[in-house]
Amino acid sequence: MSAKTRKFWKALKCPVCGERAVFFVTMDAVKDATQYPVPFEVIHDDHKFLIYLDSGLLISRIEEAKPPIASTEAKPKAKSKPKAKTKKTKKET
Repeated sequence: MSAKTRKFWKALKCPVCGERAVFFVTMDAVKDATQYPVPFEVIHDDHKFLIYLDSGLLISRIEEAKPPIASTEAKPKAKSKPKAKTKKTKKET
């Protein structure tokens, strides 16, 4: 964020816990948008919610973030047992 980027402070009631959530957004959040409203994820305490911003950074909708359908966390593969090595012998001629 450059020194000239203006912060737009927002305060609203969190749809998850009901407490007041205070955060800021910048024009960078919507500058490359091709359609509006633009979803913007807000992290509040130990949970998240979504706001949708219009081209003027006004909040057009608020909703609770849905948990992911499937986990994207990579799990390590189980190690397989190494194959037994057989010693090859040279054929005598």
